[in-house]
Amino acid sequence: MLDVREADPHFPNCRSYPLSCIIMSASLLQRYDILRATVPELLTWQDETSGGFVNNKDPLQPGFGDQVLFPTAQGGMTLVQLGLLDPARRVGVWFENLWNAQPNPDKELYHVWRQEGGLQTACEPGMEVTMVTKKHSAWEWHFDGGIAAAFLAKLFMATGESRWLKLAEKYQDFSMSSGDEMFHSWQTCKSGWGAGMLFIATGERKWLEWTLRMADWFVGRQHADGCWAADFVPDPPGCPYTDEQRNESWTIHMVAEV
Repeated sequence: MLDVREADPHFPNCRSYPLSCIIMSASLLQRYDILRATVPELLTWQDETSGGFVNNKDPLQPGFGDQVLFPTAQGGMTLVQLGLLDPARRVGVWFENLWNAQPNPDKELYHVWRQEGGLQTACEPGMEVTMVTKKHSAWEWHFDGGIAAAFLAKLFMATGESRWLKLAEKYQDFSMSSGDEMFHSWQTCKSGWGAGMLFIATGERKWLEWTLRMADWFVGRQHADGCWAADFVPDPPGCPYTDEQRNESWTIHMVAEV
């Protein structure tokens, strides 16, 4: 059984994320023995009231009870993959509440929710990146809009419920309107994922055109030895990644599906 406390040292406060990814892979590989051992554990990370996935369940650890956008989106996609649509819908509601609570979605996207207090907008100095994505700044969590859209597009395809498609478009539009600054950092990677899933769901050309732009960006950033590396800017405080290779490979796989 995976111990998510040790799964990835770069995600000390987003522990459901690697578990969700492992379960997604096990499902694709038809490893039902792994699913039997891990899916019940994943469900314990979902907040029963809000539908979001908590950072960690240890009240003695930093970020206890915080619900962050990208692990929640990955958890939601894993639930859709497993056909667990009722808990996946609760994740969709979480994304509705998160969007509706945004004070200034034309410029920034706050991505942390707490059961007590709702959307978190108070940021410690120097740690804003862990709380809010600002459109016109190079080093931000520009993957937020894309991964949210990817989940919501999948939820729409699985349920046929148009509310999720409309919400997916809002998150993806946020990502795509972030300006050229986003292309100066690898943090933009999942924008192509969201656009690709929306193109599959709708057939609309604007999503295809953005997916192709993102594909060119991926190709242009590949090193001679075939790898991708997080070499655009130094890792800032609070950055959850130091190894980009796994992140880019998974996203490129999803973009290639288009």
